[in-house]
Amino acid sequence: MSGPTIQIMDADDLITLSFADVEKYHGQHSIGGAALGFQVLRAALGALYPSITPRRADIAIVSGHPGNGFRDAFEMVTRAVSRGAYTVDTSRPGGRHNPLAAHAYSWEVTGAHGRRVELELRPGLIPFRFFELWQVVGQGVATPADWQELIQVKRSLADHALTLPLDTLFEVRAATPA
Repeated sequence: MSGPTIQIMDADDLITLSFADVEKYHGQHSIGGAALGFQVLRAALGALYPSITPRRADIAIVSGHPGNGFRDAFEMVTRAVSRGAYTVDTSRPGGRHNPLAAHAYSWEVTGAHGRRVELELRPGLIPFRFFELWQVVGQGVATPADWQELIQVKRSLADHALTLPLDTLFEVRAATPA
């Protein structure tokens, strides 16, 4: 496996997942969100479990972003969605980087024993053009050229997010135990 990986326990099995695995599961539709979601988990699990491998069954996620790229990355790695341990709360504070939509690029990840971390995407990492293109698509007026540009912008966002250091992508804050 090339690139960053996440190790996680599924019952008694140690699983190593790369973003390529997430990409196979998700596809290309929201590849930028999937890449950011994978990186959210790398940062959160690294903060919650600096010296041991986390267990899927212990992880719960509250996402301020409803996108299917984030959801699929979280599900692929943690199975939080299918376990009922995934919630979307678009009213989460912070991470309000899209002036055209009412959601947040912020997350809360809870691990074993109620330990929690909060993460917020740092400003300026998502180009405004990305938001403009999604708005055009949502209005149903996208041209083939708009679609092609959106595909390129999403891929570029994913590639960029996977190469940046985690502390460049996110502000990670420890939260009080649940």
